Amino acid sequence: ASTLYAADSVLSCGESLDLTFGYDCYTLDSVLLDGVNQGVSQTLTVASNLADRSVEAFFSMNTYTVSLETTTGGTIEVDGSLMVNCGDNRSFTIVPESCHSIDSVVLNGVNVGAVASYQIENIRENQTISAYFSLDIHTVSVTAGEGGTVTLDGSSEVSCGGSVGFTVTPEACYTIDSVVVNGMNLGNVISYTIENITEDQSVAAYFSRNVYAVISETVGNGTIVPEGVSELVCG
Repeated sequence: ASTLYAADSVLSCGESLDLTFGYDCYTLDSVLLDGVNQGVSQTLTVASNLADRSVEAFFSMNTYTVSLETTTGGTIEVDGSLMVNCGDNRSFTIVPESCHSIDSVVLNGVNVGAVASYQIENIRENQTISAYFSLDIHTVSVTAGEGGTVTLDGSSEVSCGGSVGFTVTPEACYTIDSVVVNGMNLGNVISYTIENITEDQSVAAYFSRNVYAVISETVGNGTIVPEGVSELVCG
C-alpha cells in the first residue's frame, strides 16, 4: 500500500520551490504535480505559475525477506513471518534434533556461535540465517581389574544412536566375577552389546582368582598332614 505525505508551502509570484522526496524505510512510488504523474524522480522543481499548485508524493513501505538454511540434524523456528517490514526485528530459535547439537549459526555470512536463539534487529536488507548441526559422539570407557581384559568390537567413540559390543576375557587361573555397565551389574557375562547409545558409557570387568579344593584322607594306619579339605589358589 502507498502512503501520501503532504505539507503546505507559500510561494510569491514568480518564485519556484525545489522539492526532494525521501522517507526512512519507504520507497517513492510516484509524484503528482497538479494531478499529473511525474514518475519517481527524487527531486522536483515547482514554479508558482500565478496559481496554487499541488504536489503529492506516494511512498510504499520497504519489505525484506529472511531466508532460512539448515543442514541435516535440526530446524530453525521463526517468531513471525519471513517477510519483514523495514526497521522490524525478528527472533529465531535453533532446534537440534535428537542425537544432534548446534555446531554454529551464521547470519549473513558472519558466524554468531552455537547459539540456541537469536534476534535480528532493525532489519534494513534481506537476511540469511543458516544453522549447522553435528551428530553427537559418545565415549565408551573401559576398565578391567586384575586377571583379565575387556576388548571393544570397534572404536571407543560411537555416534549417537549407534551400538558397540565388547568381549570379556579372563587370564589363566582367573574367572569373570562380574561385568558392570553404567553402574548396572550384568553378572559374569563373557560378551555384551550396548545398543542405542545416547550418552557416554562405562564398562568395568572384575575377575577372581580360581581356588581349588584338595581333599586329604587316610586309609589304614598312616597319616596325612593336613588332613581334610584344603584350598589351593590356582598358580
